[in-house]
Amino acid sequence: MQSLRSKLLSALGCLVLSLSLISQACAHLMVAQNGTLNFLDDDVFLVVSLPATAFVWADTDGDERLSIAEFAASRMGIITAISEQLVLRHKRGPLQLHSIMVSPVTPHDAPKSPARNVVVMGRFSIKEAQGPLQFSVDLFGSRLAQQSLKITATHKAKGQRDEFTLTPDNREKVLFTTASSR
Repeated sequence: MQSLRSKLLSALGCLVLSLSLISQACAHLMVAQNGTLNFLDDDVFLVVSLPATAFVWADTDGDERLSIAEFAASRMGIITAISEQLVLRHKRGPLQLHSIMVSPVTPHDAPKSPARNVVVMGRFSIKEAQGPLQFSVDLFGSRLAQQSLKITATHKAKGQRDEFTLTPDNREKVLFTTASSR
């Protein structure tokens, strides 16, 4: 009995460690103010790095970064803001972002330091989508350098690629229009 319990605790410990390492690894895979929309079958997978200042209400000490405590306390609010302000829509309206994961991006050499960026991952289901898809963002940072978000949308099966930059003055883009697709 003790051996089984010991093995289960060891396996659980390995799982927790693996998940924390995966979270940190994913957080560093996306450059700040960049994102991707990858079309695969009936889904669109989103990965985007947003500045911490996009969540100014979560930054309780006003240092333009999110500490571990600030991030933890505001995590659900951050997810709500993302689901409302990172939107993929079709002619019937917005599609829901599913499986949202958020991770603060901390410096490699100081993982307990406050985060300047937050990496977001999620999935839109486009199975029922009709007409062209439009992507819009209303989460920008407070500094001038944080006022743009470069997105690369890729639909490998159709050979489509679309690169564009969204700003507070240009918050939305119809995807894969012939003028911008390559």
